[in-house]
Amino acid sequence: TIFSDMGDFPFNSVWDFFPGIMDNEERMLNRDLCLLTASFVKQSVVKQVLTEGERYVMTISPVLTFSQQSMYDIVNNLGSLAARFIFRPIEDSAYFYFTQMIKRDVPLKSQEQKHISESAEVLAQLSKVVMSIGLVVVVFGQAYSYTVLYLYGGPKLVENNLTA
Repeated sequence: TIFSDMGDFPFNSVWDFFPGIMDNEERMLNRDLCLLTASFVKQSVVKQVLTEGERYVMTISPVLTFSQQSMYDIVNNLGSLAARFIFRPIEDSAYFYFTQMIKRDVPLKSQEQKHISESAEVLAQLSKVVMSIGLVVVVFGQAYSYTVLYLYGGPKLVENNLTA
């Protein structure tokens, strides 16, 4: 049965689920956990700066007026819709496909070469599709941004805030 050998199960009682003091006689702090915590802190700071850095710059320095900041937020949020509605479903589908085709815990030499070559071809084609979508946005995004904002918010949104 499934419960015949529970020696590898890390919990012995309900109390094991709650936080507690680790057995660590030689030092006050566990070195491995301190390194892991420092790594998480560094990653969190970098992620915060990358995702919210422009807002910090706009808030701290007087680069933009409040109306320009609101316009920036609207454009930024509209731009993120493409990532949510176009790129996210592609990413989810690709993740599901690749997890079915290639196993992480098995070395590549031990897996079926047909699956590996097919996955490589799908990755190449998928990269081309995503690159094409991105290039269309880069080429036409600037030219049609005024029109998209006009359709989104009407004439009050775009008057006096954008150059045509």
